[in-house]
Amino acid sequence: QDLIFFSGWAAGHRCAAMSGASQRVAVLGSGAFAAAMAAHCGRRGHKVKMFVRGRMGATEDAKLVKAINTGRSIPKIVRQVGAHTLPDSVSATVDSGEALDRADLILHCVAVQGSYQYLEGLAGELRGFQGPFVSCSKGLHAVKTLPLYGATMVDVIHQATAGAVAKEQLCVLTGPSFARGMLQNDHTAVIAASEGGVAARTTRDCLVSDTFRVDVSDDVVGAAYGGAFKNVLGVCSGLLEYASANTKAAITCEVWRELVKLAGACGASMDTLMGPAGLGDVLLSVSDKAGSSRNVTFGQRLAEGDQNVALGKGLAHIERAIDENNHGSVEGIIGELPVVEGFFTIRTLSQLGKQKEVEVPTLHMLSDVVSRTITVHEMVDKFFAVQ
Repeated sequence: QDLIFFSGWAAGHRCAAMSGASQRVAVLGSGAFAAAMAAHCGRRGHKVKMFVRGRMGATEDAKLVKAINTGRSIPKIVRQVGAHTLPDSVSATVDSGEALDRADLILHCVAVQGSYQYLEGLAGELRGFQGPFVSCSKGLHAVKTLPLYGATMVDVIHQATAGAVAKEQLCVLTGPSFARGMLQNDHTAVIAASEGGVAARTTRDCLVSDTFRVDVSDDVVGAAYGGAFKNVLGVCSGLLEYASANTKAAITCEVWRELVKLAGACGASMDTLMGPAGLGDVLLSVSDKAGSSRNVTFGQRLAEGDQNVALGKGLAHIERAIDENNHGSVEGIIGELPVVEGFFTIRTLSQLGKQKEVEVPTLHMLSDVVSRTITVHEMVDKFFAVQ
């Protein structure tokens, strides 16, 4: 019945995926997680084309394409994920038309805050695409100039592409999945969620392997918020690195409780939030000891008072651009920086709590810390003063 309801694209693509045939996969992005997904799809036997479009100019993009196509690695991510080798079936291009040509599946691995303008430029080429469009980006849209402030990636993609990607094609892929581990082919479990579940099942059939488990859900809201929550708890964990185990556990637990309450008010299922998409992702982030989580590192350095390093070269400029409603400036700066999504997610969720009239006092304190209006020590004092 679901194949009839969603008509041609679902029937054709699901049957092809379940047959075990090699698929054509387009990966949008060239960062660590884009590399991880490309490598996994390559090992899975698919033909993968990565679309490289940075903000450093055509020359640098061409160098990166050459590094991928001849060196089989992405030099700019080695510091984050270590030495790696991409499968021979993975290649890269600066030509979006070439990357998207006859694609069966598209994996979007671009930072959330830069995604809207990135996808606007691809809207024309996405018309006629019939397969699942899978968002691997975890976070909420934070640019205030758009009506999408606080939106999940499903709404961002649908609107940025002017409806070229239909809602039933959109799939959220989320769960505990550090890029470093995936590049090493660690056993990993994620969740694929889409409206009605058809695109999610097609995505699962394309990605599932002996080392990559994919559960299917139709709770798109829960999957999207669950993935975003790991950004918040990662920053929180890093901020409280200096604190005692008791203190860290008390505040982290309360932040999690408030986040779950807020997600419930937005329509998320508790079952989803307690699975890979929520708790699983959070556990991975807060247990990070290898420096794989930018959010944890951000929190640690902010707690140490090392604001210039913690915020990254230019992150304060992003904050200013957001406050000034300058979306183009935000996207341009992000193209040159490793993005700490937790910085944006915390502030956005704090605002969402006010809009929904959901009591999330600890989340508001956390927002004040990352906005640098109070210190983490003051947050701890305020938390324990509340009775």
